[in-house]
Amino acid sequence: MPSIIKVDQIQSDQGFVNLSSNLQFSSGFTMLSPTLSSPTLTTPTTSGILTLGAGIKFPATQVPSTDANTLDDYEEGTWTPDLKFNGANSGMTYTINRGLYTKIGKFVYLFFDILLSNKGSSSGTATIEGVPFGPQIYGHGVVDLNSGMSSIPGASTYVLLAGNVLYLRYNNTTQYTDLSNSNFTNSSYIIGNCFFYALN
Repeated sequence: MPSIIKVDQIQSDQGFVNLSSNLQFSSGFTMLSPTLSSPTLTTPTTSGILTLGAGIKFPATQVPSTDANTLDDYEEGTWTPDLKFNGANSGMTYTINRGLYTKIGKFVYLFFDILLSNKGSSSGTATIEGVPFGPQIYGHGVVDLNSGMSSIPGASTYVLLAGNVLYLRYNNTTQYTDLSNSNFTNSSYIIGNCFFYALN
């Protein structure tokens, strides 16, 4: 009869147990068997670099860490930029080519790409609403008025984030001025981005 080892517990700090004979557990022993789906695991090299086969997955809802050196949140997704003049967009039609974001911890990077086909009848200050992860402290970015714009002097055009609203502005070297419906045509094409710190 082959030798039999009877044990209540097996513990190994090496992650494995070598056996040269049969293994028999005493009654009442519960064996936990984790379910693995062909994971790819790589041991860190001597330089401290860890290579993963598929990436790192964070929970859908952030679990904040009090450790300043712990990365506890990463997310990529889409959002719906909503172009308005003085808070309204009556009769306006446009195509959202892209509304994207990347969130790392509390910092968020937004991108938007909008093509107007009809600017509608609303008038006033040009804004883009629907910014995710509100409320926010002030953020800044750049907007590229690619085509179909009119009456925009100055050197640079940018966005200012306040709350959940992006204000489209230009700077003529002496002061900033909000863009309005008069700066847009029925074929305006705007591309922009913004970087901000989310309070939530």
